Amino acid sequence: MLWFKNLMVYRLSRDITLTADAMEKQLAAFTFTPCGSQDMAKTGWVSPMGSHSDALTHVANGQIVICARKEEKILPAPVIKQALEAKINKLEAEQARKLKKTEKDSLKDEVLHSLLPRAFSRFSQTMMWIDTVNGLIMVDCASAKKAGRYAGPAA
Repeated sequence: MLWFKNLMVYRLSRDITLTADAMEKQLAAFTFTPCGSQDMAKTGWVSPMGSHSDALTHVANGQIVICARKEEKILPAPVIKQALEAKINKLEAEQARKLKKTEKDSLKDEVLHSLLPRAFSRFSQTMMWIDTVNGLIMVDCASAKKAGRYAGPAA
């Protein structure tokens, strides 16, 4: 059974003309794929029924349920800072001079890219319930900012 812990409700200003089949096809173009070795985050659509189904929508009596999944790489600031300081100290010792801010910024990017493949991932899912009969979109999240990210300008 599907339960929403938090609910942000949006009333649509116009009727929904998109059918469930058309929505399934559009969501299929943006299915979730895991982060690659150099990706900080990725978002995509998954089945709202979990591993029980491959369908990206669950439809019943004009009600459509969809689910977005997000993966974020976690790199703690102290880890980045420590690796960056070690690299800066090494280069400053080799070159016998202080590095410029632009050089330090480019080193920080290098450090991030070297640490990303080893970073842990955090996964989150956001369920959405689209009531085509009453013109409502309900998003299972506590913040309006996150809900707006998925409900978008349509709400």
